[in-house]
Amino acid sequence: RPPTAARPPFALVVMGRIGSGKSTLARALAARLGAEVVSSDVLRKAMAGVPLRERGGAAARRRLYSAAMTRRVYDALLDAAEARWRAGRWVVLDATFARRARRRALARRFARQGLAWFLVEAHAGDATVRRRLRARDHRADEISDARLEDFAALTRLYEPPDEVPRASRVRVSTTVPLAKAVARALQGLARW
Repeated sequence: RPPTAARPPFALVVMGRIGSGKSTLARALAARLGAEVVSSDVLRKAMAGVPLRERGGAAARRRLYSAAMTRRVYDALLDAAEARWRAGRWVVLDATFARRARRRALARRFARQGLAWFLVEAHAGDATVRRRLRARDHRADEISDARLEDFAALTRLYEPPDEVPRASRVRVSTTVPLAKAVARALQGLARW
């Protein structure tokens, strides 16, 4: 349902490790809420002028995922959320938000703007994540560049969102049917 005076616009932040199912969950939640998804994967490739479904070699990925580019992508993600909020719309942000520093930057920026937000952490066990990452090699419609070879390094970098108050977040298993994962996320949002 669209935002109303009783249900003002807000940002739903769907985060999680690579292969956790966050993009699938983000799209389903956006459809259910009548919101727009803003994806870090889509933004990154658009900003770099790379076709969405193209996965470059190691050198190209190093440039695409450099610290400077990642900073620009997350700034653009937050800009997009604010633009939709000003237009009275809801937005679902789809990004790993793997580092506490990125989530703190989001919290500070949204607090300055008076933008309400809620965090959904998509979760799947290591075996499921590995299986999903292997499957990406055979899918022509995949936008994300993350693959099985990236699993160990990116898992080490992942910091759970423990700094976000429990009332403002929910952890959702994506190993259950999608409808059940969506329901769990919406239950957490309703309690908030």
